Amino acid sequence: MPRKREFLELHRGQYRVVVSVPRDLQSKLGTKLKRPLATDSLTTANGVKWPIIAEFKRRIAEARGGSATDPIRNEAALFRESYAKARSDEEAEALRYAPPS
Repeated sequence: MPRKREFLELHRGQYRVVVSVPRDLQSKLGTKLKRPLATDSLTTANGVKWPIIAEFKRRIAEARGGSATDPIRNEAALFRESYAKARSDEEAEALRYAPPS
């Protein structure tokens, strides 16, 4: 069962995306990559977080010396995964109409 707050952190009443950086890359990128979402809605935050997570994972892969093979394909796979995890019609709608990042 997916966790509703996976990759999300509530900070000063607003959600932000947080991805931990592997220990071997922390000297290059810091310990965590963070981006504010400017929303206090957990449903909205869950809907818009996946493109940001894909970007952060791409940055981690690039810092490791590799590159993401196809960022559009990776982003589509993350969207498909999050859409499949949606537990309600409202979550699915939030994903479907989330603005691109």
